[in-house]
Amino acid sequence: MGPFAQEQLPLGILQTAEELVGIQSRQFEQLRSQIASNPMILGQVEAQTSLKLEPRFTKSLLFNSETKYLNLIQNNNCTLYSLIENRLLRSSSGEVSNLVIALENDGKTEHALVSRENFLETVYRRECFQNKDLAMLFSNQNIAQTLTGMNFPVPKKHDECSQILAEWNKNPNTPYFCRVAETLKHGLTAKARLTRVTTNQLQERRELLSLSEQFDFYNQNLSHFHRTYLQNACNNLDQPENFCRVYLADDIWNKILNGEKSTWLMSYRCRDVLNKATVTIDDLRGCAAQFNENPDSCRYTGALQYQSLFPYFRCDTISRSLNIAKLQTDYHDCPGQIDNEGIINIIRLLNHFSPPETKSTPETCASSTLVRFAELNINFENESGWPLKICHEDRVTGDEVCHSYVPGHHPESPLSETKVVSQILIRMNSLPRNTECRMTDVQSYNPNLLEFKSGCVILYNRNECTTLHCPKKILYEQKEITNLTYKGQAVFDYFPNSFRNEKFSLANILKETLKLETKALRNLTELTVFLQQPGNGIVHGIGCAEDLLPERYFRRSLNQCRPMPFIIDGIEVEDVKTNLVVRFPIESIHSPRLMNWNHVFTAITHYKELHPLDAWMMYGLKQ
Repeated sequence: MGPFAQEQLPLGILQTAEELVGIQSRQFEQLRSQIASNPMILGQVEAQTSLKLEPRFTKSLLFNSETKYLNLIQNNNCTLYSLIENRLLRSSSGEVSNLVIALENDGKTEHALVSRENFLETVYRRECFQNKDLAMLFSNQNIAQTLTGMNFPVPKKHDECSQILAEWNKNPNTPYFCRVAETLKHGLTAKARLTRVTTNQLQERRELLSLSEQFDFYNQNLSHFHRTYLQNACNNLDQPENFCRVYLADDIWNKILNGEKSTWLMSYRCRDVLNKATVTIDDLRGCAAQFNENPDSCRYTGALQYQSLFPYFRCDTISRSLNIAKLQTDYHDCPGQIDNEGIINIIRLLNHFSPPETKSTPETCASSTLVRFAELNINFENESGWPLKICHEDRVTGDEVCHSYVPGHHPESPLSETKVVSQILIRMNSLPRNTECRMTDVQSYNPNLLEFKSGCVILYNRNECTTLHCPKKILYEQKEITNLTYKGQAVFDYFPNSFRNEKFSLANILKETLKLETKALRNLTELTVFLQQPGNGIVHGIGCAEDLLPERYFRRSLNQCRPMPFIIDGIEVEDVKTNLVVRFPIESIHSPRLMNWNHVFTAITHYKELHPLDAWMMYGLKQ
């Protein structure tokens, strides 16, 4: 016996859909008027009493609900009830808050109006017991864990789309999934309407507020992938091609929008395009459209005040690279501000396996990188690995005391040059504890201005400075401090140049600090196998820049070789051609390049021939 009471319908009359809807609507409204005075609360209904939905009410649902949801019913009472429970069916009067039912006992039929909650509570006691359990799984307390434990297959071929949606149409969870999707779909509209509803409209305001709060809850507690997948599947339950179109697009931008890839792969470039500090999902959609329609737009955007080699690559090239790339790049760095490519490369590897806790700004970008590099060396107890010191004579013992520092100003690190100088001056000269030194370019310094007449100023000339070498003059109350001395030269071995310095090479410090597994990769086969393994394994090495970037570095003598470190974090095999995703420390981390394997092989080979240990410098790293 189905969930609907039976009714004889007139046959042989050809009517338009509009006429049918009109007739049905009038019939339903007439029924509602008749039973409006007969509201009922279902208590312990006698077991022999038949409880069904009234046929005219049922037809109202059929005529006014979306076909994609009606298709889920398939003569299944429980699915019908769960659709009503999740507010996915509508009558001619709108959302179903009250249901018209037919109670039949001993041949007598009675019609009544009951609340949705009361009806469901009663029928769930009689049948569809599992619906109560499903409702618990999709409650706010459990939904995040429920979705995490379920499989959401992403189609890789067109014929998979129909199969996936066929399973969704049979899945008892689908009405609960689609309730989430509908909330996400209408939540923003509810928020906008809420601002226009007066306090006198209590019922509407209460409903809009509830929808808005639920929308916020889902946005905060469900992953972007889950939110996007549920909306895409529920919007296209009866349209497999539309469902598939989202997932079969080749560009990385679309995969980011549907949650297959992380949003930070596009957000940094999009922020630069829109000149915004943060971007929303709607901003990302606009950027994705621009990147696809105008591939050259990526050549001039993406750094957001973070200096690197310019211009960048086309959007379609970047998309191909990011589709297969592994490197974690949820931050910005600034290769153009750091005059040591090995430091940039090592910190990118460190950030891949141990992401930074805070993001840098354009002002702190260089110092953030140097602070992390200095801490890597100092924590490894490699005193010579961070040789930059500020020294002074101890006033009691007369001995020289030196303090490690990182050039520039970093607001959070005690290694910041401004903080180290401040602390030394406070101890040496008994200055106030709140004394703070600030960096100032000589071109900006004006001793006649009030801001420079007091306090501590560290003067430098940007035309004579690099990141790691910059002569300074320290002034306090406009008097030069002459008893502080800057010492040390920043020279580092990326890979060991001799067996004696192997322990303190940057590659070994990184390996020991992060407990990484390393593997020498001597040919394309070993490289391919390593990169195609699951996990976060990536490759780094050194080759001659003249072979890696011949358009920028010209070889003017036979054995000329400028060592250039690099990272390889993806591989693309096409017939006999193999392309690698390569990151160079002079280029933006968000603009990887595709490079033929032959160029990399030649660069490493030439570097090997000139290396003191005759070593092949390409290694896989993984945790």
